[in-house]
Amino acid sequence: MIALLAGICNCSYAQGGGPMLKSYLDAMRSLSHNCSMAYTATCIYPDQRRTTVAGKLAISDRNYYDSSNVRFVLMNSKWLVVAEHESRMINVVYLPDWKKKMGKEFELDISGYLLSNASLEDFSGFKVIPVGKDSFAVSVTYDLGEGQAIDLKLHYPKDGTMPARYEGIISYAMSDEDPGAGERPETVKVQFECHSISRSVDVGVFDDGRLIDMAGGKARMKRYNNYKISRKSS
Repeated sequence: MIALLAGICNCSYAQGGGPMLKSYLDAMRSLSHNCSMAYTATCIYPDQRRTTVAGKLAISDRNYYDSSNVRFVLMNSKWLVVAEHESRMINVVYLPDWKKKMGKEFELDISGYLLSNASLEDFSGFKVIPVGKDSFAVSVTYDLGEGQAIDLKLHYPKDGTMPARYEGIISYAMSDEDPGAGERPETVKVQFECHSISRSVDVGVFDDGRLIDMAGGKARMKRYNNYKISRKSS
């Protein structure tokens, strides 16, 4: 595999890139069960206005943590907490009660993260590109369907299949409505980067005791206690 670093390999799944791409894809999927990383994403609107989200993410089995300048999300075996910073609204759900009421476990959909719902047939334009002596990059296009795709570049240390960071660009139509004759649909471009990727996870980030006080058997927020609770189940 690393022998390809002697030059640029440009091969699609059908042309023999499948086994190599599969190893990279499997490594990315494995991160969806246990990883930590930092990320940034910048939305560029048609009027060139920009908004940026920057935060840290951690996943360990069914535990999930995502803290950014836009929102805070924590899920563990007992609680789901979602705080929206701009609206200053917070949802708090006690998951054992939710399971008792709904008859099933609460599932947080993270299928959009880390290519966990992707298949080999969704990728094209696979390239391995040397970057200096100690690293290389993998460039590939990920087809999302409905005319949308992500141009991905994943950066790896030498002899590695786990990315040190990855970046990409995706464009979204601002409206589902068809544009008028001769008009082009307005799109939002999103540029994102995930870095500091590690299988090492600080399990302390999943500790609800930092957020919720259960003194007297009643839940009380320690953090975000000046946010308006839009939903509370405890």
